[in-house]
Amino acid sequence: MTESADTYFDPDDVVPRDSPMFKPMHIIYKPEPSPEVHPPPPISPESSPGGRKGGKRSNNRAYQADAVLVAYMAGGRRPDIARNAGDEALPPCEDEDDESPVRGTAVEIPGL
Repeated sequence: MTESADTYFDPDDVVPRDSPMFKPMHIIYKPEPSPEVHPPPPISPESSPGGRKGGKRSNNRAYQADAVLVAYMAGGRRPDIARNAGDEALPPCEDEDDESPVRGTAVEIPGL
């Protein structure tokens, strides 16, 4: 380099001129003890949403999502059936008065 370049550029100067210098830090590699656990207060059964019984609503409605699902499952081969699934609701369940959370059909497996 030329003499004038050495007065303007210092090859050892890697920090911006107005930047503060780095300070050494001491890093602790050991894990700190966990803070004391305070469990949240229990929820009273009166205020829980599962404890409330609302009015019985019928969920016997037609949904456009049913049409999309049927069309997807059929691979687009039966658009008439897919349209029908979105236009007409499924028939209501016969044992709708039964409030049991388990739904479906019991299947007997021989040999078990």
